[in-house]
Amino acid sequence: MKLILKILVLVIPTFLLGQINMIKHTIDSTYDGATNVYAIDLDGDGDNDVLGSSSSAWNVSWWKNDGNENFTKYTIGDDLDINSFYPIDLDSDGDIDVVGVGYATWKVVWWKNDGNENFTRYTIDNNFNGARSVYACDLDGDSDMDVLGAAYIDDDIAWCENDGSEHFTKHLIDSTYDGATNVYAIDLDSDGDNDVLGSASIVPADISWWENDGSEHFTIKHFIAAYNWVSFIYAIDLDGDGDNDVLGSLAGNGIDWFENDGSGNFTRHTVDIGTSISSYAYDLDSDNDIDILSVGSDKIKWLENNGSDTLFINHIIDNFNGASDVYAIDLDGDGDNDVLGSASIADDITWWEVYTIITDVGTVSIDIPSDLPQDTTLVPTTTLANYGTETVTFTAFCKINPGSYNRTKTVSNLAPGDSVQITFQAFTFVSDCTVKVWTKLLGDENVINDTLKKVINVYPPGITEGGTPMSFSFGLENNPVKSKVIFNLALPQDALVTLKIYDITGCLVNTVSGRKAAGYYQIPWTSDVNAGVYFYTFESPGHKETGKLVIVH
Repeated sequence: MKLILKILVLVIPTFLLGQINMIKHTIDSTYDGATNVYAIDLDGDGDNDVLGSSSSAWNVSWWKNDGNENFTKYTIGDDLDINSFYPIDLDSDGDIDVVGVGYATWKVVWWKNDGNENFTRYTIDNNFNGARSVYACDLDGDSDMDVLGAAYIDDDIAWCENDGSEHFTKHLIDSTYDGATNVYAIDLDSDGDNDVLGSASIVPADISWWENDGSEHFTIKHFIAAYNWVSFIYAIDLDGDGDNDVLGSLAGNGIDWFENDGSGNFTRHTVDIGTSISSYAYDLDSDNDIDILSVGSDKIKWLENNGSDTLFINHIIDNFNGASDVYAIDLDGDGDNDVLGSASIADDITWWEVYTIITDVGTVSIDIPSDLPQDTTLVPTTTLANYGTETVTFTAFCKINPGSYNRTKTVSNLAPGDSVQITFQAFTFVSDCTVKVWTKLLGDENVINDTLKKVINVYPPGITEGGTPMSFSFGLENNPVKSKVIFNLALPQDALVTLKIYDITGCLVNTVSGRKAAGYYQIPWTSDVNAGVYFYTFESPGHKETGKLVIVH
């Protein structure tokens, strides 16, 4: 049985839960007695391949993923009754090797990957009677991978120390663990080193852990729970409190989790009462709590955590004759994690493609200039997008205030990932206003992106745009003038401009202000004031002009 555990999270926005759906794909329907299954990028090409083993067929194989989920089978080894395997870079050369144990052959072995997926078998221990389970990790903190095993007949929990050159020295952790079945390593007491977790299956069987004192002395054994038979063990932070909890099965009947108080003391909770012979845990539905995958009674299922860590909703994924093992990983490269399973009677290696139905539309932009001359009439335009996974029909709204403008429009059959630009009824802009556009779709799961607002600055008429000038300039067309004053402006880039005119006493008599695009402008001021001397000030980023204006009648 595989004893690796990782928390895998769907890579979709956390505010989108969606509805989990699955499509079944068979990888191999002729893999005799398929017992264990795993997935990893074995050939380093960026997609995840599949590994499987069969103790009855004395075989461990891998199925190469071509990147489009077409799988081609290759043999890693066919000369050992593999009861458990684990892929890992054991020799630190950058490619994935495979560690395995044979029950009847008493062996702990590893297959070295030469970098081209040609595998050579080496023996770690050839006297491990009834080898049932294997795991690998850096147990002694020296940056190379050590190997742990559980031997059912020898009653041993042991670890084989790697000297860095793949020469292994065997150390017994417990030689009286009657019917040792499973082994795993993880930090259970939160002291920074890996402890050893194990289970035994001869009455009185139990789940226990051996405390690592930091120097790989495992003399202190801690009892977790008594069972008649233990089908599997896992360890993970199931309740999100920062310490690792334990999952186990009582004789294949149900799943329990043992809540860690942070110091390695455990409280038992029953998660499921159905038959379970293997399990895997991760956040399947991306709701930030850990769900559980399980196989047993010819079924593969997932137990949805409702957030309380004690109440799990049971979902049957598929009937699967002789369901023997389960794993989860992103096999199709779409960012969510799929389900992988093996069945010993059906002789199947199968995966279920997970996809999430997401309902989400939103407003991308309001396609109106931010600055408009007074009394401009145009049709408000907006761009909308379907961020979901299904083709949808929905309603778009546009409101302009002030202006008593409120219009709607139906958008029909917008496909997933597509956007559309729509227009509403024409509107005349007479003063500064705010344009608001929003969407409404039944069941929209992300209302945050539904609404956009845009402030429109309406400036006085009389500004004439031309080609884009190369440099800035500002000045009067003529001076003195009789009544109509014209200022000429050359603006090389978009800018906020302000023109103020004062009388000789310093009182402000006129202001023109607003953001202007690059171009040539004439800014007129038709004055009905008395003849006399006035002063003007013009400002834009990086420029300030002040001058005297003389008006004569």
